[in-house]
Amino acid sequence: MTFARPARTLLTGVAACLAIGLAPGPALAAATWTIKPGGAITLGLVRATIKDTTTADQITCGSGNLTGTLKSGSGLTGTSAGSITGAAVSPCFGPGPLNWTITLLDLPWHINLRSYDGSTGLVHGTISHMEIRAKGSACRFVVDGTRGGASDGRVSFTYSDGTHQVKTSGGNLHIFTVTGCAGVFANGDPVSLTASFTLDPAQSMTSP
Repeated sequence: MTFARPARTLLTGVAACLAIGLAPGPALAAATWTIKPGGAITLGLVRATIKDTTTADQITCGSGNLTGTLKSGSGLTGTSAGSITGAAVSPCFGPGPLNWTITLLDLPWHINLRSYDGSTGLVHGTISHMEIRAKGSACRFVVDGTRGGASDGRVSFTYSDGTHQVKTSGGNLHIFTVTGCAGVFANGDPVSLTASFTLDPAQSMTSP
């Protein structure tokens, strides 16, 4: 007795199923967004910390505003859904008794929307095209992604539809072009930028 033919039949069926499963299908549609009301926005700073995660030294800012715009309407792409075009941040302190001036460089920065969780009302996104200059009395440096002047820094953020709070975390930020600083901040050190803002006016950002 032989099972050669049933085996061949079975293998042929499996191959056909695999071919169907691996065949290219239609591309998934890119996520679209509805943003209301959009327009001019202000991000009121609650607290922001720029921390050298190698030395653990940090600069903390307790007030200020970022200004910008959001697109308005439905069927919008999440990439560059908004921008940050201006900032006034002060006072900023640390480490020790040093006072700091923080300047946002190469504006506008880009606000990109990535995903929306309807169960929590949380929007996840990134802020990109970032570079920051920090200047103290005997120390100065820039924060960027791959090198000073690249303007390819990036952080992640969440926005809550319920509380209208924007919170940043993660990203690819590092310290470059250090002058002075006595080892408190060093070239190439990774940076965490954790900040909380209140978005005004409150926005509804949903997908789809």
